[in-house]
Amino acid sequence: RLPKMHRHLPPNIPIRIFCSIFYVLYYTKVMKEEIGMIWLSLFLIGTVIYYIYTDIQLMKKGLDSIPRADIYRSMLTTQWTIVAILLALWWMLDIDFADLYKIHADSDIQFLIENKQMFMGVLTGAAVGLVIIPLLMLKSKNTAAFDKIDFMLPKTIGQRVVFFFIAVTAGVSEELLFRGAATYLLMNIGIDMPMWVVGVIGAILFGLAHWYQGLSGIIMTGWMGFALFNIYVETGSLLIPIVLHFLMDVKFVFMPNLKKKKGIENTECQAQSVNNL
Repeated sequence: RLPKMHRHLPPNIPIRIFCSIFYVLYYTKVMKEEIGMIWLSLFLIGTVIYYIYTDIQLMKKGLDSIPRADIYRSMLTTQWTIVAILLALWWMLDIDFADLYKIHADSDIQFLIENKQMFMGVLTGAAVGLVIIPLLMLKSKNTAAFDKIDFMLPKTIGQRVVFFFIAVTAGVSEELLFRGAATYLLMNIGIDMPMWVVGVIGAILFGLAHWYQGLSGIIMTGWMGFALFNIYVETGSLLIPIVLHFLMDVKFVFMPNLKKKKGIENTECQAQSVNNL
């Protein structure tokens, strides 16, 4: 039985529907490949619709009015539930689990051995970025780009610890869903399409799942998703996209409190205005 959502958050109705569908699938043994692709399509589209629906409901209530603890609980519960359902669907459709995180037969370990300098360069650059970005934020006065996500950014030490696990969750769950499952589906749906089209469709779905960030956020997130898709195709494995996705999210653990910083800047501006009178 799924845990009840907090009163601030909309119910997980789509997830309950998905569970009912899988129950029917399991006991009726409807496991043909064509039918399987239909169910996989419904799951992927339904998940994106659920994300959009949830974001709209939360935006109506006022994102800043919802306690971060409730937001974090909902994110962890929902995303790992979706992963569990995806894995259950994969098992029931008798699809090789390797197809969920690999595109071709080349081993990701072999790829890393052959391209270890590139891999270490990417990780080093990402690690340096984790240090530089917070430092730049401390000096920058333009934090408008983070206004739409400030409601979920950690402020206290405890929140930063929880957000670290949210970064892990997002890196694993979103890459499995929007790069692994979406790519497999579009490559096996029976429609011959170029790989760049597969990447664009997956990127659009990924962007729409971040509805709460507004149009600019959807576009930027979609572009990031397309870049991660290309890394997935080039390496043949989700390993590097998952690591990069995690690093892009975990940087918020180390960033300063933007709202507090804004308050300090506003106070300084007011003091300067008084001095000029």
